[in-house]
Amino acid sequence: MASIRKTIEKRKSLIAFITAGDPNFEWSFRYIKAIADGGADVVELGVPFSDPMADGTVIQSSYRRALISNVRLPEILAFVKEVKKSINIPVVLMSYCNPIFTIGLEEFFSKAEKSGLDGLLIVDIPVEEIEEVSMLSKEHEIENIMLAALNTPEDRLKEISEYSTGFIYLVSTYGTTGSSPSALVGSKIREIKKTIGHTPVCVGFGITERRDVRKMIMSGADGVVAGSILVRIIEKYGESAAPVLRRKVRSLKEGTENFKYSKEVGVDDYDI
Repeated sequence: MASIRKTIEKRKSLIAFITAGDPNFEWSFRYIKAIADGGADVVELGVPFSDPMADGTVIQSSYRRALISNVRLPEILAFVKEVKKSINIPVVLMSYCNPIFTIGLEEFFSKAEKSGLDGLLIVDIPVEEIEEVSMLSKEHEIENIMLAALNTPEDRLKEISEYSTGFIYLVSTYGTTGSSPSALVGSKIREIKKTIGHTPVCVGFGITERRDVRKMIMSGADGVVAGSILVRIIEKYGESAAPVLRRKVRSLKEGTENFKYSKEVGVDDYDI
């Protein structure tokens, strides 16, 4: 399996999120290939869920499209196995508790390891209840990712760091996915790094342009997660979304790489 942590420690990273099976697995496969070709360092796949409380309307709509196509977690794990044969970057699953606990933790981790899955983020599980997940993650060599908020206190950050074998995912806003990043992000990154020192910190929510990526990296982030903007491209362009995704990811990735300007004029102003 690829190492998410080593990838992020090696270079400032772009983590690209889309929903698995939106609107079907065939198209999702093309999208993931385009994202990898565009230069993403990690692919994050959302597991469709009927009550995604942390997600904004764009990602909620993508979950509905996937659920209409009967996309479920067991099929997603089989899909990950096929994806891993075609790309050489880490793959993370982002899920709510319900889909995982429905099939059972041990069965999930057994299938996840066989699929080649590299990392797992369970959005709605608190640090007080993560121990069994953490234990199984280590047993099956899947890196665990934990969320931190702008108002997470220092003692809790230390606990979160202990269980974050991949990276700490700092939510950049007090809202849902797609909301604009808060001005407090930079100071929170510095606080986390001062408090825990060694665990990579990646920032997500509200990342839409190269300048957003650049700002987060200049604020001290080790990586940046872009999701809603990519899902919006899928919603708008459908079967023709792959080349647009590739260009957009390439543009976002440049925000981590010496801040070069894209030669593909107008990528950041694409009609999305």
